[in-house]
Amino acid sequence: MTDIIWCTPGRPDEPELLVDAGAHGFTVIRRCLDVAELIAAAGIDRHAGLVIDVSAPRLSADTLAHVASDQRCVVAYLAYSDDDLTRAESISRLAPGTVLDIRRAKSPRSVIDLIQAAIDASADNPGEEGLDTVPSGALPIDDESRDTTTGVDAQRGKLVVVWGPHGAPGRSTVALGLAESCAASGYRTCLVDADTISPSLALLIGMTEDVSGLLVAARYAEQGVLDARSLGAACRALSESLWVLSGIGSADRWSQARPSALDLIWAECTRHFDRVIVDVGGLLRTEEVDDPFNGLGLRRDCAAVGALQVCDSVVAVTRPDVVGLARLVEDLPDVLALTSHLRVDVVVNQVSRRSRGVESNVKRLINEVGLDFPVHPLAFDDGVRTCVERGSLFSEASSLSRMRRNFGTIDKHVDVQLSA
Repeated sequence: MTDIIWCTPGRPDEPELLVDAGAHGFTVIRRCLDVAELIAAAGIDRHAGLVIDVSAPRLSADTLAHVASDQRCVVAYLAYSDDDLTRAESISRLAPGTVLDIRRAKSPRSVIDLIQAAIDASADNPGEEGLDTVPSGALPIDDESRDTTTGVDAQRGKLVVVWGPHGAPGRSTVALGLAESCAASGYRTCLVDADTISPSLALLIGMTEDVSGLLVAARYAEQGVLDARSLGAACRALSESLWVLSGIGSADRWSQARPSALDLIWAECTRHFDRVIVDVGGLLRTEEVDDPFNGLGLRRDCAAVGALQVCDSVVAVTRPDVVGLARLVEDLPDVLALTSHLRVDVVVNQVSRRSRGVESNVKRLINEVGLDFPVHPLAFDDGVRTCVERGSLFSEASSLSRMRRNFGTIDKHVDVQLSA
């Protein structure tokens, strides 16, 4: 008998699968209705096999990396579509497991046969299941081994700030898409959620932990021990070339990210990564402080201010409506006053497919206030909503291929500016 923890919530054929699993000799010790229950059950029984539907909401490689282990008889990821298959392969790079393409199975019994074959293969080749993985928190980079074959600056990486005015223009969406595109281009990339007002990157990619990577790194910096090892402990690996430094989940903890610590984080990130994409909030237009900090003069937007002051490039995100564009034009001078870079790439997010002339209209608007920046329209795509519901990366959804091409175009344009 083989003990199995089963997590296929919402599958219409789940009852038939469970019946056939029992008839085949499996003992389903826990049927999980959500990912939280899966993690709890897997933590109790560390040897039972896991059968997981990769379309389950809020499922992510980050969470599964904690429960997948060589001690288990098998970790089977069930994929029912092209998007599921892509996502399963991505997850298995960090949380080792066997990807089963269930589209080939003609009946629930056939699915169970595939799971049994995966168990048999795992027993014959212990420790070899799944794809090559990068352990969460590991930074396989050092100053002497940095790869310069892609034209990366051997001295330091480049820091790109993704900024936008208040009003939810989609800064986090653009930051994530740009970071994934950089990673796909071969750059070791760190995505930093430095929005101290309304952070959302962790939720966007399905990270449910209440530990802030940014604050962990800040504590290391304040203690004078921030290096590749401690930075790796603060980061989470999303793929072989992409890491994330999660933001501050509790709004009342923003003051723990001191400007001096943040300056050290930016410097250390650019030492160990080729590209650092920093998602920041809007500027607050005030230096007034509710000062419970003994005169330290902290600003709620100090992360945005500090990142803009040291960045190599700025990507400004706006919505295509009148309110979004008015806020962009109003706030851009404040951004330019903080950074030494006179060139900003403007991304117009959530552009309707039926819209025409958005790029020329935005260029004309910013020209009227004496600015001349390249404009990149980013079409609205319902697939983004699906990724958010799943807590998955954009690269895990084949339906977002057009959006990924758009991000690739923006990435190449920014890369040209960084290389100039």
